[in-house]
Amino acid sequence: MADPVDWRFDPFTESYSAVKQDDEDVEVPAGSPYRVRLNEAPRQDSPSTVEAAILVQLDEALDASETGVDVVAAHYARVDVNDIILVDSEQMEVTAKPGSPTLTVTRGYGGTTPATHTTSTWMEILNSLTEVTSGSPASREFRVDYKYNTGLVLFNSAQAGYDVRFDYYGLGSPLHATDVVGPSMMQDNSLPLLYAPDEYNTVNLTWTSVFGAKIYIPAGAGTLRVSGQFLRNGSSDSWAQLIVGALNSSDLAISWGTYAWDTSITLDVSSLSGWQELYMQLKSYSNSYAVNCKFVHITWE
Repeated sequence: MADPVDWRFDPFTESYSAVKQDDEDVEVPAGSPYRVRLNEAPRQDSPSTVEAAILVQLDEALDASETGVDVVAAHYARVDVNDIILVDSEQMEVTAKPGSPTLTVTRGYGGTTPATHTTSTWMEILNSLTEVTSGSPASREFRVDYKYNTGLVLFNSAQAGYDVRFDYYGLGSPLHATDVVGPSMMQDNSLPLLYAPDEYNTVNLTWTSVFGAKIYIPAGAGTLRVSGQFLRNGSSDSWAQLIVGALNSSDLAISWGTYAWDTSITLDVSSLSGWQELYMQLKSYSNSYAVNCKFVHITWE
């Protein structure tokens, strides 16, 4: 897991400061869920500024005129005819796939200059992935989590095992590298940010539930310490609650009460083991005020 970067969010002005992130390479898991976590949470723009490209690796040295290009055999299926491949500063158009691992290409596509390239060079398939904003991605599509700012990106199973390069404007990382149990404690190998957005409840005692992440609890584990910022806007009766395991399991829940801010509470999870779901719940007694909870940080006691 990459070292976390300061979360560039000002809670007082509710504004972000984004920094351009270029050439961040990730590998889509070979099995479900087909999602990766970027080093930073991408900024949501309209139109989107998140760019992603499938990567393939050159499996031979190229001179400046060769039109039969060998790629790593396992990457051959990633390439389609008419794809544009970027290798170093040269673009090549794929005109045929005569048989693995060889691609037939037109060199110097788009006015670029044919050049020599060394074996094992990584090449981008330009415009090979399209972002979608809802539903399940189809082949060659991806979906970014903008709602909870986890940095998670979801792919279709057709991209299982693919290498992908991202460019985006990052807001920083809300993740914490304080996992003292081991890198497999949290799903996606990192601690989660759980973010429950503003909630205006019109019915007393109605909880709004938000599924956030999963946590692995070893058998015999004891206590988790959970800290975060519970924000409320004027209501004297607003609550946020974190639940481990079954939703509405009151004996495995902790609550941030009225006016809480930068709160830290412990939770006994000795009765649980294995992968458990984490839920965030919110409630407010009034529909005139907003309540939310951000920046949840989980460590072992």
